[in-house]
Amino acid sequence: MSFRSSAAAIAIAFVLAIVARPASAACVDWSVAAPTEPCVAFEGSFFHDIPGGLMRDGYLMKHLVSGSGHFFMQDVYVFDMRVTDQPLEVGHLWNDGSWLYDGLTGYMIEDVDGDHCVVSAYGPYGHGRTLLTTTPTGAVKAYLSTFRGKVSLHGDRAFQLIDDFFEWGIGVACLDISNPAAPATLGQLTGSFADIQALSDSMVLMRTNDGRLQVADFTTPASPVLRGSLIAAFTRWLGFAGGRVVVATDTATVGIDVSDPDAPYVAWSVPGSATAMTTDGDVMALGFAGTGATLALFDVGSVSPVPLSGAFGSEPSTSICVAISGNVLYTGGICAYDIADPENPQWLGQAGITCNSAGGIASSSTFTPAGDQLITPHGLVWSHCASVAGVPGAPPALAVAAHPNPFNPATTITFTTTQDGPVSVALYDARGRLVRKLADRTMAAGPQAFAWDGRGDDGQMVAAGMYVVRVATHAGVAGGKVVMAK
Repeated sequence: MSFRSSAAAIAIAFVLAIVARPASAACVDWSVAAPTEPCVAFEGSFFHDIPGGLMRDGYLMKHLVSGSGHFFMQDVYVFDMRVTDQPLEVGHLWNDGSWLYDGLTGYMIEDVDGDHCVVSAYGPYGHGRTLLTTTPTGAVKAYLSTFRGKVSLHGDRAFQLIDDFFEWGIGVACLDISNPAAPATLGQLTGSFADIQALSDSMVLMRTNDGRLQVADFTTPASPVLRGSLIAAFTRWLGFAGGRVVVATDTATVGIDVSDPDAPYVAWSVPGSATAMTTDGDVMALGFAGTGATLALFDVGSVSPVPLSGAFGSEPSTSICVAISGNVLYTGGICAYDIADPENPQWLGQAGITCNSAGGIASSSTFTPAGDQLITPHGLVWSHCASVAGVPGAPPALAVAAHPNPFNPATTITFTTTQDGPVSVALYDARGRLVRKLADRTMAAGPQAFAWDGRGDDGQMVAAGMYVVRVATHAGVAGGKVVMAK
C-alpha cells in the first residue's frame, strides 16, 4: 500500500468510527446569532500566533515576515487542517535562513490532492516548488527542483511544466510521487506550454503559448503523445463540475468536455468571469469578484447548466471563495446563505470574526462526517444548523460505516435511517468529482446497506486511492473516506 493509502486508512479509522455528535451544541443557528469567535482558536499554539493565511482544500499556509528597510526575513508554515482539531504542521519553508535584499519571495499553495500539497515560491531570485505529503509517520518534504515549473497533482502523479533559467514552459514532465521523499521522473513531453491541469493520472490539459488548450496522454509515461486541442483563451482554472473542466475567460465561465481526448470542445458557457467555484452533487456555486461581489447557483446535471438563482449576495471583493455544506453556502467573508431552495437563496448571517477573507474557507464535512465546523485561516467556526444537536426532538446523528476498508475490489456502506424518506448515497474522488451514485430514492426506515463494486458510473474500475462517501437522509449529511487498495 502507498503512503497515501496508509495515511488515508488511518484517517478512515478515525472518521468512520464517529457514531454520534456530542450532546452539547455542535452547531449554531446563524439566523439567530452568528458566531462571534472561533469555537477552536488553537490558543497557546504557535499556529494561533501567526496572523492571516491562505487555505486550499484543507491545507493552510501562514506567512511570517520580519525585518525593515531593505532587508527581510520570512518564514512560511503549512498546516494540514483536515482531520484534527489541532493543526498538523507539515512544512516549514524559508529562504534557506538567509536575508533578502529589496524583495520578498511570494509563496502560495499551488495544488492539493489528498495527502499531497505543492507550495510554489516566486521571488526576485527565481522560483521553485516543494512537495509536502502527510504520511502515517509524519510529514515528508521534497523539492521539485529538476523542472521548476507549475505543478498539477492527481493521485500519485505530479505533472510539472519544464522551465529553465532562460525560458518558461518548454515542456511537461510526469513524476511518480508514490514515494514522496524521492519523486521519480517517468517521462517528458516537449512543447510550449503556459499552464497545466491534471485530468487523471495519465491525462493532462495544458494551455499553450499560442492560445490553445491541448490534451496530452501519459498512459505510457516514457512515450507521451499529444491528443486533441481547441482554441480557448482563459484566465484561470476553476475545477470540475458536471463532468466538465471549468475555466474562466475574461467575460464568461466555460465548461470544457474532454471525455473524448481527441476531440475536446466547449460544452457550455455562462456570462461572467467567475473567480471561485464549488460543487455539491449537481449544484454548482460560482462567485464573481468586483464591487459588491455576487454569487449564483446552477444545476450542472444536464447537458448545459440551468440557472437555479439569479445573482445574490453582496460580498467584499476579496471574499470570493465558496464552500457548500448540506443546504448552506459559505463564503470567504464567513457569510452563510440557506440554499435549500436554490431558486431563492436566503441570507443567514455573517460571523463576527476578524478574518483575512481572501484566505479561503472549507467545511469539515469535506473531510469528516460530523461536518460541524468551518475551517478558516483563524480557527474553526461552528457551522449553521436550524436545531442544535442534543436538543430534545432533534433527529439522531447519522453514522456511516464501510467494510472492508481499505478494500479491493468491493466494499459495503452501511447506515440506519430512523424514518421513511429520501436517501442519497454517492462517491466522489479526492477532487470532488462524482464517481458513482449508488442511491437516490425514497426508502423505508431501518438498516441500509449499499455494495460498491469499485466501479464508476461508466462501468470502469476506479484507480487505487481515496474516495469520499456522502450519505444524505432526513437526519442530515454524513460520510467518510474509503480507500481502494492497490
